[in-house]
Amino acid sequence: MDLNPSMVDEPTVRRFVELIHTCAAHAINGGDTGVLQLVRIHPADESISVSRYRIGDVEHMTRDAIAFSTAGHNVYIEGRTVRADLRDNKRGDLKDTLWVFALVIDSDSDKGRAWTPTAQASIIVETSPGNAHFWFCLARAVDAAEGKTIGERMRKSAGADQDTGVITQCYRVAGDAQFSLGEQAQARARIDRADQDPRAVRDIPRRSAGSVRRYQRRQRR
Repeated sequence: MDLNPSMVDEPTVRRFVELIHTCAAHAINGGDTGVLQLVRIHPADESISVSRYRIGDVEHMTRDAIAFSTAGHNVYIEGRTVRADLRDNKRGDLKDTLWVFALVIDSDSDKGRAWTPTAQASIIVETSPGNAHFWFCLARAVDAAEGKTIGERMRKSAGADQDTGVITQCYRVAGDAQFSLGEQAQARARIDRADQDPRAVRDIPRRSAGSVRRYQRRQRR
């Protein structure tokens, strides 16, 4: 399935990729950063392919995201980094996660799982009319165990789709086309709003468990 390149909103893809790299760079800020992943899934057979990028390699990731979408793939990105030695098309699970730098609320009104905003997200991506991904970029990255704990409480609090707060979940790249089997390109995901400085974390919706309180204290230091 080849797509007319005009169906891909290249400036939006670039802007979104820049935002994600900025969030990751600020939150991790040194040490073994790991790598970011683009995940592409072809609608015909749901085959998955994975590409990996160092933080800051905006140009390479942007070019690939545009090319993959133009070739008819659905393209996704994650709010975590993984071990740089991962190979082939394995996305990696919890143990392969180095850092969680963002958590996402997947608000799906068409499934009856919409989220009523109670906090200001760092980035909002409208995936289709009435549906959106609310990205919450963390001021400081957390490890997989703590990210999983915060994500679970986020999901319970938000009452949105089950993909909410899942640190190994991938989410749509804004600006790329969306496909389903037997259909042409659907509406592109678009950036509905992004902070001027997306590195500033917004208080993510969660309950005040002990681990979350410790996280909040670290954010204030």
